[in-house]
Amino acid sequence: MLTLAKSGVKALLDKPTQENADPQKEYYAMVLYAFAKLGDSEIYNRYRPTLRLDGMSTEALAYLFFADRLFGKEDKAVIKRIDSRRISKRDMNFWQSQVGTFESDITTTAMALRVLIARKPNDPKILPTLRWLMYKRTGTYWVSTRDTLAVLAALGDYLQTQPSFSPMGEVVVRVNGKEIQRVPVSASDRTAELKVKIPLNVLQPEKNDVTLERVGGNSPVFYALEMRQTVQTPEIKEVFPTGFRIEREYLPLRVVFGQFDHRRHVGDVGM
Repeated sequence: MLTLAKSGVKALLDKPTQENADPQKEYYAMVLYAFAKLGDSEIYNRYRPTLRLDGMSTEALAYLFFADRLFGKEDKAVIKRIDSRRISKRDMNFWQSQVGTFESDITTTAMALRVLIARKPNDPKILPTLRWLMYKRTGTYWVSTRDTLAVLAALGDYLQTQPSFSPMGEVVVRVNGKEIQRVPVSASDRTAELKVKIPLNVLQPEKNDVTLERVGGNSPVFYALEMRQTVQTPEIKEVFPTGFRIEREYLPLRVVFGQFDHRRHVGDVGM
């Protein structure tokens, strides 16, 4: 099976040397990483020099970085390209996905974050990137399954680089300086997440400051804020002109003498 897979990989990876503008080039780095993960130095040594960085997406560059790393190498040009695409806004870092690919900003940022963590666990760009990923969280997940998986992998990498924590104590939630709730923290508590509802009368018309204070422990706290507003509006009146009507017609599909007959006959009730 592995020999068959190698044959397919060789057919795929031979294309960049012939067609530099091939739209499938985004897959090349991912495939190369997969074989590098298996320890296949033959595939890596043969095809890594053929992959050109021009036009390659940030996610693909990240896969190249990890493929190189598995063989004890690091391409400075790959690192430079990834870092040059970083966007900083409102104390947060993120990377945009490449137009025309199957990628997203969330997965792209998560992959770039994994590169930062692998190279330098105390890189000051890590926390602003984590903040952006948490900001993009929707409820209990990110936009897609693929995005969620990429972010969880990045969070796992981050936690592995952190020192031993004391999972005890509590987290004090304050809004505009007023204590709202104290959330207990325990290693035995397997609750996926805790929701804290903020009373409406605590919120101000403009800026609202939300702070979380860790008391009696030092384990990190990941959080996200969500605001929902329901506005009462008067009943919406009809906008259709008088006499406007919508009808739906069902046309059964029948086969007559080997050909499809789309005509409807009196008494027909099914296919």
